[in-house]
Amino acid sequence: MTKNLFFSSLKFVFKDLIGDILYFPIWWYSGGTKKVTLFCINEIKEASRRLAIGILFSHLLKPMYGQYDLAGRVISLVFRMIQFVWHLLFLLIWLILIILIFLFWLGLPIITTWQIITILTNLK
Repeated sequence: MTKNLFFSSLKFVFKDLIGDILYFPIWWYSGGTKKVTLFCINEIKEASRRLAIGILFSHLLKPMYGQYDLAGRVISLVFRMIQFVWHLLFLLIWLILIILIFLFWLGLPIITTWQIITILTNLK
């Protein structure tokens, strides 16, 4: 019984704990990065859908409120262009934020490791 418990504990320490620590960087830059990439792509698609970029673009040259005279078309075009550019600006800001989150994800283990090494060398 004691021998079995001892080997079971050794197996846990070496296989599970040390194995997980050694496997962590491999997972972070393979499966974890794939998940974060899919998350970022979905966030950009959802932001585009929420801002209705496609609908705004498809209705860009159509007059508002059925005003088919020249003044109605010009006013509609100006206001729809302003709205379209405004929404594109928000989408661009969101895209930059998502890219920064992704780059932070990629650099986090490197920064953490560097900080641990720096702290350990300063203790000596």
